[in-house]
Amino acid sequence: MLQLYLGWNYVRSRLASTRVCYEESGWYDGQTWLKTPEEITKDRLIANYQVKPLLQRLPRTFYSLFLIITIGSIIWFFV
Repeated sequence: MLQLYLGWNYVRSRLASTRVCYEESGWYDGQTWLKTPEEITKDRLIANYQVKPLLQRLPRTFYSLFLIITIGSIIWFFV
């Protein structure tokens, strides 16, 4: 769950940034490009309407799974 959250948080940060860091084969040949205003608008819409709800849902899912596992462990211990 943590890996999913961190991965989607990275995607959100890349979509929200105005620059794109691009590396072809290694650190020595990287480039940074600026996004056009249309790309910035499109990426921010994707980040707000697709990625942000997912990031809000992941912690609730984690807590729900934790609660189910905890209750199941308690029941298993007393049975």
